[in-house]
Order: sequence, then C-alpha cells, then structure tokens
Amino acid sequence: DVIVSTADAKVSPYGEGMINVANENNIPTYTSLTSLVKKGALVSLGFDFAEGAKVSVKQAILILKGNDPAGIPVSTFPQYKLVLNLKTAQELNLDFTLESVKTASEIIKD
Repeated sequence: DVIVSTADAKVSPYGEGMINVANENNIPTYTSLTSLVKKGALVSLGFDFAEGAKVSVKQAILILKGNDPAGIPVSTFPQYKLVLNLKTAQELNLDFTLESVKTASEIIKD
C-alpha cells in the first residue's frame, strides 16, 4: 500500500496531516510536492516550479512584445526533482535502491 498525492491546492494545506497519519500507520507516501517530503513524506518526483516559472515568463514576455500566441512554440520543462526522505524510509523499515539514491536531486536525512 502507498498513498499517492499529486500537486493540488486542496491537498497542499492538509499534506502534513495526511503524512503524519500515513507514517503512524506505516503507509509510505509518494507526493509530487517536494515540500511535503521535507515534512515526512517518503518520496517525491515532482515538477520544479521555479524552473517551470522561467519558461512561462519567457512565453509571457513574447506575448507582451506583440507576438501572436498561436505562433509561439509550446515550451515544456521536462526536468523533475526526485527527493527522497531517508529518515522516513528508516522509520517505515524501507530501503531505496542505490540507483535511486544516486539519481536523487535531494536527500532528506533528518
């Protein structure tokens, strides 16, 4: 079993409570919000909002300069951040693979 939580304005304010209940019941949590991993979720593979905002701003500038939005190529930011919480993994008696630890963008140890 695992609880999966996506980036949602309705979930974000209650994420920490969800994680606490999940951890108390030995249920790992996967979230797309890296901030929730810092609050005890097990793992996150989420969109980097800061980098995504840079892409959005560049497109907005083109539109404000008079470019036709239909003529602006679609831009995406395909990079995601993998964040692992080793403390939560230990508390849930779980292990991450060496490969996932090596590729993680950030590791929470305490």
